[in-house]
Amino acid sequence: MCWTLWTARNALYFEGKAGSSMEIIIKAEKAFHEYQSSVEVFNDHATPTTAMSSSSFTWSFLDSGTHIINTDAAFTKDNQAGGIGYIVRDVVGNPWFAMLLSCLFSSTVIGEALAIRCGVVHAVESGFRNIQVELDNLEVISLLKDCSKAGDV
Repeated sequence: MCWTLWTARNALYFEGKAGSSMEIIIKAEKAFHEYQSSVEVFNDHATPTTAMSSSSFTWSFLDSGTHIINTDAAFTKDNQAGGIGYIVRDVVGNPWFAMLLSCLFSSTVIGEALAIRCGVVHAVESGFRNIQVELDNLEVISLLKDCSKAGDV
């Protein structure tokens, strides 16, 4: 649902294409049904050998006072414009606040880093101290693990 809203917003903002509310809802519903079908297929065929596993990653429950920040960025190279967004949730998944900002930056990596910074600053200013950041950009994750590679980021 959020992805459908995000892409509709980007189509309007960057391409001037406005979809109707009904079109957006229908697309979101279709995406949900596709997801639901794929989960059912996965669950029907999952075995210990086909299910995702990794010895280098261990999931654990978070403390009840932890807040999770999910971030993302979109970037258009032609005009160096983009958008950043973040949402802060508690460990149960309840949203506390979210932000979507249009801004200028020179690369996706810069946008992703900016989204993290804005989300963390907002969370800290809101009094949250136990924070976990989740993102999907491997390059930014690598830079955060080894700050000596970060340069101007």
